[in-house]
Amino acid sequence: MIVYFGFTRCTDTCPLTVMNAARLISSLDTVANRVRFLFVTVDLNYDTPERLKRYLAQFGPPPYIDGLYGTPTTLDFFAKRFGVFFKAPRSPNAPDPQAGIRHSDAVFLFNPAGQAVAIINDFGDGNPHLRSLSALVKELLTG
Repeated sequence: MIVYFGFTRCTDTCPLTVMNAARLISSLDTVANRVRFLFVTVDLNYDTPERLKRYLAQFGPPPYIDGLYGTPTTLDFFAKRFGVFFKAPRSPNAPDPQAGIRHSDAVFLFNPAGQAVAIINDFGDGNPHLRSLSALVKELLTG
C-alpha cells in the first residue's frame, strides 16, 4: 500500500506524485493488482468523494488508486499518526482557499502486513528511483 496526503486543486507536486505512483504500479506487472495507492485529501472544503474519484481517474483505473475523504477530526488523527504536516483553511469562505493549503510531500510505503517500510520524500520530482522502488515493492509482495 502507498499512502499520500494531498488535494485535487494542487497544481504542483500532487499530480506528479499521483502520476509517479500510477507509473510505479503499472511497472509491477503481475503483482500490480496487489498494490493500492491511497490519496488522502487535506482539502475538506473542496474535495468530495466524487471529486476525488474523477481526479484520480485521470491517472489510472480503480482498483489501484483510491481517494480518501474524512472528517476534520479523522484527518487530524491520521495526519498526526503519519507525521504529516498540513494547513488548510477550515472555512470554505476563506479568501483564495487553494493558496492557503500547505502539506508534507511524503509518500508512505507499507508491506502486506501493514508495516511502514519506507518514506519517500521526492516522489513528485520525476523520481529517478522508480526502477529501484518497483524492485522493492515486487520483493515485498513476493517475499
